[in-house]
Amino acid sequence: MTQSTPSDPPSEFAIPPQRVDMVYSAIAARRTAFDTMMWQVPALGLAAQAFLLTIAFGSSSSNAARYISGALAMIVALVAIQTMLKHRSNELTDNLILERLEKLEGIEIGLGSSPHAAPRERGRAVGNELIDGTFEKHKSVHLWVISLCGFALAGGLAIVLTVCDAPVLRG
Repeated sequence: MTQSTPSDPPSEFAIPPQRVDMVYSAIAARRTAFDTMMWQVPALGLAAQAFLLTIAFGSSSSNAARYISGALAMIVALVAIQTMLKHRSNELTDNLILERLEKLEGIEIGLGSSPHAAPRERGRAVGNELIDGTFEKHKSVHLWVISLCGFALAGGLAIVLTVCDAPVLRG
């Protein structure tokens, strides 16, 4: 394996030929696990947010409960974002390794694309016209991060409204 920088990844792997299948399978399984965990995070975060924001904006909640649940809503949203992006980073690393292995082994799907190439590239390679649709072309992870930021802001808003003793919280 040659010396490289993060912007210049290695073009070869030092994997004995008899081990390529085993290494590929292990990395593919790990990539799938990271992908699964990445999408579990926002689902679990939403469940926590629903509970916390119900308390934060509930008319019968005490100010202490509003402060605590608002702060926890902010923390849960930010931790969910960090965890989701960390899993995404790990999944992408494995995806890039798999794509490189596929190129080295000559594994291709339509138009010279590999099975682990970027979704848009794979879609175009096999004739999926939906890949360039209005909603499909946006990365879901970005939309989830924006949504979770909205929940963090809602938690902060609950704290601000409590500090201001806003009538809207009294029902």
